[in-house]
Amino acid sequence: MSDEEDYWRHTVPTEQLRRMLEAERKRALGAHWAYDLARHAAMLRIYKQRLATEMPAMKPVESVPR
Repeated sequence: MSDEEDYWRHTVPTEQLRRMLEAERKRALGAHWAYDLARHAAMLRIYKQRLATEMPAMKPVESVPR
């Protein structure tokens, strides 16, 4: 696990992480030079884990921003 992932996991609030994911997705769709698939995948994994623990009744896959 990278320092960046530790930061997302332990410091960034869920709502901010959701907005970061949305921005990363926009970079991907726009073929932006700063887009990083590994970063996107790591943020998405952490976001889904958070949703599973914070809202266990909801399905995390359907709650991912698009």
